[in-house]
Amino acid sequence: MKGIKNPQFWNFWTQKRYEEALSCSVSPTVASQEQRVRNVLFGGRKQIGQTVAISTISAGEFLYDFIMLDPLVVEGIDFARTEDLSHLFTLSEFAKSVDTTSLTGDMAQLQGYVAERMIGTELQAHGHDVEFPSTSNQAGYDLLVDGEPFQVKNLVNPQGVREHLERYPDIPVYVNEELGKYFEGNSQVYVTSVSHEEVITTTKQTLGHAVDLTDFEIPYITFIVYTASNAKRIWRNDLAIEQAVMNILVDSTTKIAFASLGKVTGTALGISLFGPQYTLLSAGMGAILFGSQSHFASNFIKKALSRNEEKELKDSVFYLSEPVLSKVDEKIEIRHDKLRKLKSGLEESQANQILIESVSKMQNEDIRYTSYKRKELERTLNNIQSGKTYALDGYKDVMKTIPKIGVHPSHYQDALNFANKAFLNLKGKF
Repeated sequence: MKGIKNPQFWNFWTQKRYEEALSCSVSPTVASQEQRVRNVLFGGRKQIGQTVAISTISAGEFLYDFIMLDPLVVEGIDFARTEDLSHLFTLSEFAKSVDTTSLTGDMAQLQGYVAERMIGTELQAHGHDVEFPSTSNQAGYDLLVDGEPFQVKNLVNPQGVREHLERYPDIPVYVNEELGKYFEGNSQVYVTSVSHEEVITTTKQTLGHAVDLTDFEIPYITFIVYTASNAKRIWRNDLAIEQAVMNILVDSTTKIAFASLGKVTGTALGISLFGPQYTLLSAGMGAILFGSQSHFASNFIKKALSRNEEKELKDSVFYLSEPVLSKVDEKIEIRHDKLRKLKSGLEESQANQILIESVSKMQNEDIRYTSYKRKELERTLNNIQSGKTYALDGYKDVMKTIPKIGVHPSHYQDALNFANKAFLNLKGKF
């Protein structure tokens, strides 16, 4: 990395200081055996979620039905129900229990939550910040718009809106466009472009497609799932389009290759061990198990493709840490000097002696804390240098530790900006 004056900066830490840092470190939280096994076999939560999504997608009509699922409707349905409907299989099972021919019961409840998501999206498109309550039974309001509570009503007649305004006169309402004519001039009622018929139709169509979900087709559905995941990151401005395309290609290719191999292996084992009646089950299990291992190959490829970005981040982390560590001894000496001045400025007395002892105790605790944080930072840097900690994780640890050391940002602001940029460049690869 350009700009580092001391490329041998790592030599600043001796083996003795490293051993001291290790002896003073706090033992990390030990994950349960089950958690470790799960991470080794199936990866983290993100990888597990992707594997489950891909595994529950069926062949045949599923591709069409999956594309036709409206994400806003799915979000609204998932939020409305206490059971977890985030997976396609549970969503499909739930959809089978809903009578879409009637606008009462489940449909009446679901369309209300779907309307909330659709109106929330419309408000976000107009530049508003929209937040939803953590639970679906929040009294009085359905969403926060720029921090202020609002109710949402998607109705055929205005009676429900009037009842709300009588009960909660201070909480304004967003309504579907059909109700606008009933509340002209009412400052507590805001009319949207979302129509009641649109909400009902979209909800019915999505539930209908969810019911038809069947088998999954490895190549197409894998590509769709990873495309959706990366598109979401693009929408959040977390990822550049070019890198999203690369992620989709790498993740999809490895997942398809591993799952296809697992399907072939499962088919062969099913025929030879259990007979043709269990071939479909064993093929599906083989695809799931082998596909869940693709994150190893995917991460290996991504790391190989991002070596320059990783090196840049590692260098920038050391560059950032250098002025921080160089200031620690100076900070400690300043504190000692302040205590010496305090002692020299006080007359000898029992009260002053108690004061000095108290201040000395607090200062020593402060110095020990700063020294420990320095050793913690050194330990993190050593782990990054040795490859024990990947650059992305090491950067996060460094950024947690540096503010606790207490060095003013003016000493490392430029280095911090450079490190942040390097972090974002490497993060975009994953």
